[in-house]
Amino acid sequence: MPKVTINRPAPGTVVTAGQSVTVSGKATGTGGAEPHVIDSVMVGIDGSGAVAAQVTPVPHQLVPTVLFAASVAVPAAGGGHQIMVSATEDDGLRASVTVSVVVPASTSVYPRFTPTARPILDELAAVAANRDVCSSIYLDTLESHSHDELPFGIDWEGEDHHQGLARTQQLTDGSVVFFLSHSETDEGDRGNLMHFRYAGPIEEEHVLTTSPPTVAPLTQLLEIEDQHPCDMSFLPEVKNADSGYLFVAEQRTLRVRVYRWSAAEGLAVHGVLPLPPLTSGPNFVFIGASDDRYLLGVVPGYEGDMGAVHLFTANAADLFPGCVPGALDLSAFHPADPAREFSFPVASRASQVHLVTDSTGQHFLLAYRASKGDDETGDDFVDVHPVSFEPFAVSPAIVSVHIFLRPGKTSFASTGTHYVDRKGRLLISSSYRWAEDEGPGDSGFVSRVDECPS
Repeated sequence: MPKVTINRPAPGTVVTAGQSVTVSGKATGTGGAEPHVIDSVMVGIDGSGAVAAQVTPVPHQLVPTVLFAASVAVPAAGGGHQIMVSATEDDGLRASVTVSVVVPASTSVYPRFTPTARPILDELAAVAANRDVCSSIYLDTLESHSHDELPFGIDWEGEDHHQGLARTQQLTDGSVVFFLSHSETDEGDRGNLMHFRYAGPIEEEHVLTTSPPTVAPLTQLLEIEDQHPCDMSFLPEVKNADSGYLFVAEQRTLRVRVYRWSAAEGLAVHGVLPLPPLTSGPNFVFIGASDDRYLLGVVPGYEGDMGAVHLFTANAADLFPGCVPGALDLSAFHPADPAREFSFPVASRASQVHLVTDSTGQHFLLAYRASKGDDETGDDFVDVHPVSFEPFAVSPAIVSVHIFLRPGKTSFASTGTHYVDRKGRLLISSSYRWAEDEGPGDSGFVSRVDECPS
């Protein structure tokens, strides 16, 4: 008998009236001596407008298995709506399953960060245990992003490197966008901000390894004023729109610049975060939310295991005036305490530092750190720092979790970030430090991204 599982959207997901929602999951046929494969998958909402889903067979399964994805339009009426998925075998047998989604009566839908499904230490332990199901995709970076050496071991551009990495939620067309920054340290050079659209297979919101490998094409490259863009954080847009804001720590110009991104228009400068005068460039930037209040941290560069963080807060209604896309008001961020910086007991050799909330409602900073500085082959660790919002405080790391990326040159020595999907699964990612000349097909110099799920 066939069987259907809907991975996305999760039950009770809040969706935007009039927009499309991507429905994805898995369907299995009948195994055994006389197997029957899934012939088609149909997706509809509220009993009408069913469309054929795109079906991708999963090889080497004991029971015939496919992944499916389709987009359906959300009705304008507020309240609950039923999405139905029906899978039909080649012998005509059919199985159906439904999931409910909600269109809010209010027009104010502010971006949220999903908490993990389990306590953070359980999630990280699961990431470490799931080393064999880490996935790899490739970003179609440029030869100029590679690390060349001249004859006799002379280093050509060894100080240049990738550093900031971030990703979006799964968009309404089923794709995911990855952001990558690249520093250019030679006199007169300009740093790069890039984004890449991954349109390959996805399980829930986790990108999957394919054969041949999937290469996400470069969809935009910005040469920016700063030579050394480093840490970055992505804040989604209001109303679950396919857009958002990239907060980028720019070390040489001593600022955090904010770029608005949309699927239709790409990256564009939105503004500069109002900061007090800094004596060293920002090294980390992180953002989180508690109810309708947003918290933003900016950490100037430092050496050792203790720095200081400038902390800002903003109310949702002030930060997103009118709750319309594109209206983010950076002036809504105010210092949490204008008279002080807050202690930041995080190892400065971490590549990126980001906030997460777990199933218990506790907040943590996850610091992504390699054991040997810039060594791409060293061990990788996530340092877990408890965070209090009221009053704000960052505690020393309570544990360092050894994370196992796939064999290769991805490492927290260059990048390290995370994303929590709609079901609360923690996805931890890293990338190459430099582009490598190993791209499949028509691609050339690529940068591998590993994504490990809990």
